[in-house]
Amino acid sequence: MTAWVLRFCHNLKANSHKLRKELTFQEIQMAEEAVIRIIQAEWSSKMQEKYSKTIQFYEENKILKVRSRLILGEDAEDFVRPTVLPDHPIVRRLIEYTHKTLQHVGVQTTLSHIRERFWILRGGRIVREVLHKCLTCKRYSSKPLVPDGSAPLPVDRINHVASFEVTGADLPELIQNPQLSLKQHNLSPGDIVLIGSNNTKRLNWPLGRVIELFKGKDNIERAVRLRVANGEIIRPIQRIYPLEIDSAEFTKSLPEKVESATETIDDVDHEHIPPEEQSETLRIEQSQSVKKTRFGRRIVPVKRLDL
Repeated sequence: MTAWVLRFCHNLKANSHKLRKELTFQEIQMAEEAVIRIIQAEWSSKMQEKYSKTIQFYEENKILKVRSRLILGEDAEDFVRPTVLPDHPIVRRLIEYTHKTLQHVGVQTTLSHIRERFWILRGGRIVREVLHKCLTCKRYSSKPLVPDGSAPLPVDRINHVASFEVTGADLPELIQNPQLSLKQHNLSPGDIVLIGSNNTKRLNWPLGRVIELFKGKDNIERAVRLRVANGEIIRPIQRIYPLEIDSAEFTKSLPEKVESATETIDDVDHEHIPPEEQSETLRIEQSQSVKKTRFGRRIVPVKRLDL
């Protein structure tokens, strides 16, 4: 976009040669240098003095660069003298673009690839903050919800009864290590979550919206009612993987009112519809009123004999 703006400014000049074809390499390079100058111009002089004690800066074409110790090498000029970039929204967009181009690699690989041309001040912290907000990476690194305590023992296991009156497998509980405790995430109605399954890949896990939370006798959330594409289901809280998207922040980003451009079937006047189209409309209305189970299967009414 910056290159097109610079071309427009060039064509406005009276005695200039009008450029009308695709952008050239020189125009793209000039646009990149212009954006770098804007970023460095917003960098305060106090911060430059702070880093000048540890980093050797020098200016080339009004662009601040780093003087490294690889001058005698045969590497590229941008690698030997990388351009200095402070923390800026455009720099964060560059990190996000590089991260997606490299197929969502880690912090170290993303930072190493960027440092082949640019030297981002405090780059490790900035790259880590940008990658922490990547939703694709969070989908694969999300952890299951763990309740605050163990579930209470059933009645059959704590009552005083005769031997072998109640039979069953009494399995011990796994020892919980407090050092490996996961970060808790408080669910609330309206949150978007992933529904875990051992039979499918994480990429194919369905999404659901939390409708209701069920608590046990110990007043701890144990199950969740979810709304999915086919209806409503109930799953234990251990199978729920939050996307770390707050419902309040999600609703704020949505428009306040969305005007529908389509007309519903109830608003259509059946008197002005031809007879051949009325049967099709009634068939659509009947198909929409079909009852389904909470697993999404259609309920077929039983046909009884009229004897």
